[in-house]
Amino acid sequence: MKSFVLILSVCLVLCATGAMAGTISVTENFDGMAAGTTPPSGWSVLNQASGSPNDKTLWTASNPIVQTGVTMNTVTPLTPNDSPTGNNNNGYNALGASGLTGDRCIATAPTGIASVAIQSPALLNTSGGAVSSFNISYDIKRFTAGSAGADELPGYWLFYSLDNTNWTNVSALNPTLSNVPNSVGLTNIPSTSVSLSAPWAILSPLYLRWVDDNGIPSSPDQIIGLDNVHLTAESVPEPTTISLALAGLVGLVFTAYRRRRVG
Repeated sequence: MKSFVLILSVCLVLCATGAMAGTISVTENFDGMAAGTTPPSGWSVLNQASGSPNDKTLWTASNPIVQTGVTMNTVTPLTPNDSPTGNNNNGYNALGASGLTGDRCIATAPTGIASVAIQSPALLNTSGGAVSSFNISYDIKRFTAGSAGADELPGYWLFYSLDNTNWTNVSALNPTLSNVPNSVGLTNIPSTSVSLSAPWAILSPLYLRWVDDNGIPSSPDQIIGLDNVHLTAESVPEPTTISLALAGLVGLVFTAYRRRRVG
């Protein structure tokens, strides 16, 4: 009997180990674009024309950027330019955070429209269980300062979606002039935990969207770029899966024990 208890204990440990969190890890540094005009596979640049209720003049600190219910149109191609200084609604393939040759980023500089957004591919949950939160970090490179002063809504506003239709703003990461000042430089957004409004189901997509509004009062506003995106998430397998695995393992161990006793 002691042997059975020992084997069963080992089985429970192995099952508990199998129930450990599965991990999702996504990294994009945009370097694969080289000097090309196309974003990395699955990534896209989108823009949104002005017009109520999403006119650029209505986006203020008290009435901020929204994404749900607005139409964003995919635009191509990117314009290769290491250090952009002019507006471009299609976005730039520019030098990345380090400024070294070969380090690339996607830069945005909307004009005459409400906003430009950089959207990720559909990120699939391959962790083996539902996910309730993720961690994300990225860099914002500041290529120019706003010519008429600082933007009221500086930097990128990050949104996520579980259906590519309804978007939720990650308000904890909304930039301010303290971390995205009206100057040339680099802003690092450190790894931050983001709680999801609903579970990210197994093998279902998550989409990310970084929005650059056509800033007021500055015109032209600050030119910025996105680089070094890193997302991680963890999950625990569904309880039903764990229970079935445990029952199967216990059954196998008990059968082996009986055969040993009979033998």
